[in-house]
Amino acid sequence: MFTERQISAMLGQIARQDVVEIGPEQTVARVAALAHVAEQYGYAYDRAHRTGHNGMLILVRMYRDPHPQARAREAATIAAHPQAGNGGTVPACGRGRSSRSPRRRSPWPGSRTGSCSTSWPRPRTSGRS
Repeated sequence: MFTERQISAMLGQIARQDVVEIGPEQTVARVAALAHVAEQYGYAYDRAHRTGHNGMLILVRMYRDPHPQARAREAATIAAHPQAGNGGTVPACGRGRSSRSPRRRSPWPGSRTGSCSTSWPRPRTSGRS
């Protein structure tokens, strides 16, 4: 689950730096969701690599994109989400999501979907040892 602390920390980096490091996280989905939010604030992908014990964690670096389209995207995001990181909404992480909201029902049994602030589905275990 993304916490306010994680989102606030990333938005703090965005406000102060031209290069943002996302992670280290254990799943690609979590890093991708945070990278998507950074893209909405005018950042572009630089590189990703595995780190930590046995390469179990993923770290992504993004840089401030100098293109005019990125600057326009950043301005639009700031206007649409002025309280992001302070308990307000954050840019959408999924299809049709424009704010942090409770989980919605998934068409697949046992899985959960939601916005950036909700938990990602956990792997199912068979119960056998």
